Amino acid sequence: MRRTFGRRIGAGPLDDRIGFPMTDSSSSAKIKPMQGALGRLLGILILAQLGFPAAGRAQTIEQRRPIPVFDIPYVENSQVLSTARLKGRVTVIFFWATWCQFCKKRMPALAQIEAAFPAGRVQTLLLNVDSDRELAKKFLQEHPAVKSSLFDQDLRIKKMASVRAIPYSLILDDKGVVRFIQEGDRANEISILLRKVQKLTGEKGAS
Repeated sequence: MRRTFGRRIGAGPLDDRIGFPMTDSSSSAKIKPMQGALGRLLGILILAQLGFPAAGRAQTIEQRRPIPVFDIPYVENSQVLSTARLKGRVTVIFFWATWCQFCKKRMPALAQIEAAFPAGRVQTLLLNVDSDRELAKKFLQEHPAVKSSLFDQDLRIKKMASVRAIPYSLILDDKGVVRFIQEGDRANEISILLRKVQKLTGEKGAS
């Protein structure tokens, strides 16, 4: 069969722009779904790079990883604290419950950790993990020295951190990355937390 540039005689219409046979509509239809799938995959990869969890992926709290972004309600009022704001200073998060006697004994010393450093360098936060918020409210009313506490609604954060025993403490650096986890009661628990905070701040803190 005689040939001309770019096609055989009888091979179908010629695309005048480039001199090759035009793609039929069925081929275009096959390409579009593939392009859509590639676009979705690219979007997921970009979100992962930006730190957003993929749809359906459970958020977890792990050492050496940034704490996920979510809101935590307070026990005593309707306000919430976003974990996105836990940056700019070292943060100690102490999980406690009204039935935990060890937790109650540690609370006064926790306040001393924050007070041992210059203002704005360190903060300590209490996180109540009782199933009933009213129990935590009553505790705060009966213990005015404990001015505030966050509340783990539906024990979501406890599950994210895979907490098996309390007291339980997290220390975040000034970038919001989990740098230390301590689980269960220890006689020298506060001393350990203080040393970790000193290391992250680069300051000795007041004794």
